[in-house]
Amino acid sequence: SSSSSSSSSSSMLMVSKLIDKRLSYIEVFPQALHELSAQLPKLSATIFRENFSGMMLSLSSSSAAAGFPTSEQLFMMQLAATLFPTSDFKHNVTVPMIHLIAHFLTTCPIRGGRDVFAANFLCRILLFSIQESKRYIPELTGFITELILVGVGQDNSTTLPCVFEEKSSVRGMWQGLSDDNKKKKKNDKNKKNRKEIRKKTSNGEKKKKKGASTTLSGLHRLFLQNNHQEFTREETSLAALRVTLRTLSSVVDIYRDLETFPELFQALIPILSKISINQDDQDLVMKLVNKIQAGVKRCLETRLPLILKVIKPKQIQQFNPEITDNFQPGKDKDNDRERVERKKLQKKIKREKKHAMRALQRDSVFIARERQRVAAQQANEAARKRKRIRSEMEREMADTNVHAFKSRKKRGQ
Repeated sequence: SSSSSSSSSSSMLMVSKLIDKRLSYIEVFPQALHELSAQLPKLSATIFRENFSGMMLSLSSSSAAAGFPTSEQLFMMQLAATLFPTSDFKHNVTVPMIHLIAHFLTTCPIRGGRDVFAANFLCRILLFSIQESKRYIPELTGFITELILVGVGQDNSTTLPCVFEEKSSVRGMWQGLSDDNKKKKKNDKNKKNRKEIRKKTSNGEKKKKKGASTTLSGLHRLFLQNNHQEFTREETSLAALRVTLRTLSSVVDIYRDLETFPELFQALIPILSKISINQDDQDLVMKLVNKIQAGVKRCLETRLPLILKVIKPKQIQQFNPEITDNFQPGKDKDNDRERVERKKLQKKIKREKKHAMRALQRDSVFIARERQRVAAQQANEAARKRKRIRSEMEREMADTNVHAFKSRKKRGQ
């Protein structure tokens, strides 16, 4: 058993070193890519769109076999969220990326712990993309809710097509933590004795140091496979629960102003209250439960019932009748002087308008005639000029013919 534990710790140490080396490269690239994307925006957008379209095609063709994206694809999505604006609802890079992530969350099967960390990473990218616009994404809330339900051991009750395999290690992953926690409380005395025995031996201290040095972070776990031994540890399950709770807390903070907040998150309160883990993580759970309860209470207090909007009928415009005592046809005997003057001015305006129209028509006819006269004059001048040039050319031709005839006659003599 000691040889197997030492070999596993050494293999974990080698894996962590390799992953650290790859992460060091990833930390250097974004700064250079930011500068290149600023210089070549169209090229960078085209490259990202081609990658996203290829991922969507592979996902739509075989989503069951494809699984969640690789670590390189995850970091590429995060880079796209930082390079391009996320508040634009019509952007040609970020909007397809959001649709792609939502498609991953609803169609890809979750087979193990690595998929849980990858899904949380995708949810974080979505939260970063909607932190300004607060755009509602049903796949995000549905996936987080269903992940907690399946992890605790309850049946998934959401209507979204999230895929959890029956033999997946995620089902009831956090239910065992609560049972182990109860067992640990009963066996405190045995643990104290074991700790005292381990402190006396130097080999035990070395093993602890190696185990502490070989613990992997959340980013390290993205480079592993679902069947890796790292995901069988209780610490990894606790880390997955901790990351999921923090993601849910961020989702609650973003959607706290929605009118449907109680319908989205109220069902999680009894489920989260049943989770029993260590004290630090239990405080995180209780803070999240209190946050959800406060949001539900605030929403229910400010919510108003539906009220039928009643529009007042418009009043019909009334006209007082005008009555003249001595009415004579053809004569206007209006007593209102202002109305009389207004009618006179309107007649004058109408008369002046007709006069102006006639004047404009006469002017347009005159201008057209002048244009025709000028055009005809220019055409006559051109014809006379062509005729004069042609007569001159014929005269010159006749002179040349006479000269040639005389020269030939002299040669013949």
